[in-house]
Amino acid sequence: MREGRFLSRIVEESAKDLGVDLVTEELWLSRRAVIRAALFPDDMSLLSEAIGMSPGKDKGEVLCGLGLEAAEVDVALQAPFDLNHPGALAALAQVIAQTPILRKKVVDYSSRLRRNLLSGITKKIDLMQEGDVVVMDLGYAATIQTVLARILERESARVKLHGLYLALNTNAADNFLSGSDIQAYLDHEGFNASVAALLSRTPDILEHACMCSEGSLSEYTDSGEPELLPNLRSESQLSQMCAVQDGILAGLGAANCLLGDLTKTPAGELNLKRQVSAIITTALLYPTRQESETIGAWYHEANFNLSDRRQLSDLVIDTAALEYKGWSVMQEVGRGQCYWPAAAIRLIDPYIADVFSSGAGKPYDPKKETSGSILGGLAICPDLGVGFDAKQEGAVPLAVDIFGRGEINVTVKSLGPDVYQRLRLRFPMAMAVLSLDEIMVTYEGEHEQRDRVLSESGGLDRLSWKNVKHEVPGTIAVVGKSMEATVDLSNETPPWLHAVHLRLRYKYLRLERLFQ
Repeated sequence: MREGRFLSRIVEESAKDLGVDLVTEELWLSRRAVIRAALFPDDMSLLSEAIGMSPGKDKGEVLCGLGLEAAEVDVALQAPFDLNHPGALAALAQVIAQTPILRKKVVDYSSRLRRNLLSGITKKIDLMQEGDVVVMDLGYAATIQTVLARILERESARVKLHGLYLALNTNAADNFLSGSDIQAYLDHEGFNASVAALLSRTPDILEHACMCSEGSLSEYTDSGEPELLPNLRSESQLSQMCAVQDGILAGLGAANCLLGDLTKTPAGELNLKRQVSAIITTALLYPTRQESETIGAWYHEANFNLSDRRQLSDLVIDTAALEYKGWSVMQEVGRGQCYWPAAAIRLIDPYIADVFSSGAGKPYDPKKETSGSILGGLAICPDLGVGFDAKQEGAVPLAVDIFGRGEINVTVKSLGPDVYQRLRLRFPMAMAVLSLDEIMVTYEGEHEQRDRVLSESGGLDRLSWKNVKHEVPGTIAVVGKSMEATVDLSNETPPWLHAVHLRLRYKYLRLERLFQ
């Protein structure tokens, strides 16, 4: 991996400080290169992973990375292969597995990649010589080592791989149980310790700080030389990366001097591991504003989607969800929405960033940061054109967050031919102030999806009220007791088979004495 060069410098510097005779060697490996080389005629279990790691900016490049051409795949699929279509990669895996000519081409291409990979590794390691080879990486699942070991076993290699990692997660535990010889330095809490889970969710800061200037390994050439993807990071970012690495090495020297030799401070000393875990956790969850603005501005060099050009602190979420779903929505942010959410949120609001970071450390349960069911339930009843049927009615809690806002997402109709003409929303039997800020109805079919939104910007004419004492003109704000709202869907229903999903965003305040 691209971090290996810097990690070897760390190990060599520590060995020198400790008076240990140790030499490291650089070996180019990547999940892309190893997994795509691990498909066999009798074992295609990694086919889906190999497809996902085939490099390319369009379908032609992706398919070429598997040894296929677009035309033959289109024929087998009986439709043009569209990378952006939901389930496209799963459909591709299925058609390859079920089409002998495609399966053979993919296996043959993988065999060539495997031959080249082994040729490149042999330049560093005698695979036929019995012995142990120690591989080292940051972590966090030991996928490369596990898949490479499978390849070596199939090729009757005699070396054994031992993996040393900073931290390992639950996926690594599965690999360990399958026979991989792996060990984590931060192992005092077992697999998937809190720091391992954090690094699995937010690995990019540490990885980008430890990289070399080259791009990721795509595969080995026929002559056994590593073929690298282009580096997509700017010169200024690489310069900053080198400055960070110089700082790490300076800190390493100071730490080694302070700790002394291994007889004085054993590397496995528990308090030392706890301190390392605390440093990593603080760096990733509590960055300063300057760190958020500088390192957060680094561009992520994506491993798989080469067109994914985002800064580490770019945050791509529905910001209104923060208001209506509360702080808990921040814990749902994945790497597809942000690589470094703690930094992104700190640039928005330091207080909310602190709340997010404490939640990431799990001292509170985000699901309990609402009123729960104490306010009562919202009863939802459909009309199939013959009136509202109480037997069809269902209820969900009318919970609000600490802002007095709430969001309800519910499927009110599964996929099928039934047609809903209206929906009745019946609120708790209590005096209350209510603002329905948005009603979104989503019709989801087998191949289509259609959203209809009622808000102050339009659609209010399809909403009627009962038991309302006061209605604010031009809005969906009302005051009343046991309020009911009816949503007219008659002009929106699509002709194709569909399910109906409902999303409500609202403000709600009970007015009786108990809630004053």
